[in-house]
Amino acid sequence: AFHFVWKRASGDLMLTADVTWVGPGRNAHRKACLLIRQNLDPGSPYVDAVLHGDGLTSLQCRAEAQGPTREIQANLSSPRTLRLERCGDTAWMSVKGPDGRFHPTGGAFQVPFQDPVYVGLGVCAHDNRVTEQALFSNVHLEFQPHHTSTNPRLVSTLEVIDIASKDRRASYCTTNHIEAPNWSPDGSFLLFNR
Repeated sequence: AFHFVWKRASGDLMLTADVTWVGPGRNAHRKACLLIRQNLDPGSPYVDAVLHGDGLTSLQCRAEAQGPTREIQANLSSPRTLRLERCGDTAWMSVKGPDGRFHPTGGAFQVPFQDPVYVGLGVCAHDNRVTEQALFSNVHLEFQPHHTSTNPRLVSTLEVIDIASKDRRASYCTTNHIEAPNWSPDGSFLLFNR
């Protein structure tokens, strides 16, 4: 129940699109994604920026062929515009905020891609008995010379990690420096320095 439209690409890149689900859907885990894959094999290494049917927004990856999928869940729901960026072996996601600017959602994955890769748009019903539809508009694929900037941008993310799955949930993301997170004594909140 996965459909993928792609083109071959090499080097650092940025894929941006507005994403809207068509219809109410049958499964909350259906996925509309911006995707980079090593190849077209079912167990291919990949990274994607994904909008689930229930609004969950995540950066997902499989770093090695046939390996497990890992996830970093963003601390926001149902953004209209997603962006997936690749710089070397590192990939991250950002979303357009109400101010019209793109903001990082926290975290990044390292996937050792070999050029060329397959980059494109995917839809997964998460149920092989149904077909789901998503609308991708304002799609832009750009190649990124600006990653070599002499003014790098700091992004700090506070994450909670599930020990069993190693999946991560971004609790707080900022372009300021943060450090030394600690749980409150009752485990209901986190404290950190900034």
